[in-house]
Amino acid sequence: MRPALRPGGEGRGSSPGGMLAKRILYPVLMMAGDLFSFYLALWISYTLRVGFLARWVPLPFSQTFGDLLSRVWMPLVVVVVFAYEGLYTKREPFWEEARTVIRGLFLSFLAIFSIVSLGKLSDEISRVVVVGTGLLSLVLVPLVRVRWKPILHRMGVGVKKAVLLGNNPIGHMAHLGLFRDHYMGIRIAGFVSLPETPDEFGVMERSDPEPLPENQTLPLPCLGSIEDLGEIVRTERIRGAVVAVPHMRREDLASLIERVQRSVVTVYVVPNVAQVSLLNSELLYLFYEEMFLLGIHNNLKSRLNRLVKSFSDVVIAFVIVLPLLPILAGIALMVAISSPGSILFSQRRVGRGGKCFNIYKFRTMYEGAEQILEKILEEDPELEDEYRRNRKLRNDPRITSVGRFLRKTSLDELPQLFNVLKGEMSLVGPRPAMKEEMKKYYRDLESEYGLVKPGMTGLWQVSGRSHNDFSMRVRLDLWYIRNWSLWLDLVILVRTVGVVFGRRGAL
Repeated sequence: MRPALRPGGEGRGSSPGGMLAKRILYPVLMMAGDLFSFYLALWISYTLRVGFLARWVPLPFSQTFGDLLSRVWMPLVVVVVFAYEGLYTKREPFWEEARTVIRGLFLSFLAIFSIVSLGKLSDEISRVVVVGTGLLSLVLVPLVRVRWKPILHRMGVGVKKAVLLGNNPIGHMAHLGLFRDHYMGIRIAGFVSLPETPDEFGVMERSDPEPLPENQTLPLPCLGSIEDLGEIVRTERIRGAVVAVPHMRREDLASLIERVQRSVVTVYVVPNVAQVSLLNSELLYLFYEEMFLLGIHNNLKSRLNRLVKSFSDVVIAFVIVLPLLPILAGIALMVAISSPGSILFSQRRVGRGGKCFNIYKFRTMYEGAEQILEKILEEDPELEDEYRRNRKLRNDPRITSVGRFLRKTSLDELPQLFNVLKGEMSLVGPRPAMKEEMKKYYRDLESEYGLVKPGMTGLWQVSGRSHNDFSMRVRLDLWYIRNWSLWLDLVILVRTVGVVFGRRGAL
């Protein structure tokens, strides 16, 4: 079992004045990190313009870097836009915040470029430097933030302590998720017990979901009951509450939230929804009726979205394949020398709309691997059970020495780039399934699987790769399909690079 959670900085021993100072200090330090990123991008862009591009393109301005530093209105535009976007106050996971950061940078540098152009300042401020600074900031600002925020949280700056209402598996899943996320800085100090009888708030501690495995649980102390919430908030310096009682009746939940809101700044509610598209959803408010609608979009039902995804797949695959051709040739030579047999392994898989195609990989097994597998499974019941659950063996004796290296580095899957170029696969998508797997695991969800082409990588890979059993991979595939967006594809591609080079199951 993992050690007990120790919320940093804003604990019982912190004075109210010290807590207030840290809350004020947090946005100031975050602004400092963004300004550091901006000026670093500005310096790199200026250096490239003066030291590199100036050899071929004459300089239309004679400003020094010090002169550019004096233009304080440029970083001020970025800070104001970021503040408007809530980037110094909101609590979001890194990838969601990164999307907001990119939007904020685009708006900021569009404004800066417009001011330079319309204000006729191009003789003093190079537009090439402005554009270069903007492009570099798209990388530097998120990179600095992803390192800077956890450092501040470990110092106790920007940590938001919360209590959990709902001592059940769903509540503990929420606690585990917040504990693992070092970026948002929300830390649950303990849980507040709710009545076990329906006298006041209905059935409070119902726990239909399966409990978490012991190695995925965290010790969480009981801070008291709901009647003591006000005193708990004052004593423990609590600023937020996570309400995880999704089975509660609507009117009881509203009453509980109203009661909790009197004591804390923010209430986070775990809604009673599962297996629906959450990333592509929106809230629609009906003020007079005192209700909201949850709008859920299926992006893959749009023909335009599918065309954009296919076009970007082909373009990126083509750009990747050209420089990889010598590497592909070298791998092919290694496979041919390692053992007798063909260089490529081909197998029928189910594609978009249920159409089958031949998937390509570099051969990583000895010839006659299927016959060898049947014999192995007959002789070892444990291996048979492992193969039935995961559709693969962790230590497969059929794999060659070169094949083991190719699988560990995922280089065996590079020929699938040609499947992408042929329009049979996507760079990111659900796992390419065989027909018998579709019948056994997807069943009546085959049509949903067929909305998109299978991918070279996917959510199943960056969330654990071969460590996930097959039923979990199916759930991840369906979650990806229901929540698809180009941004999600980009996130998965970036995380795949981390998985491959880090040689671990997930980031």
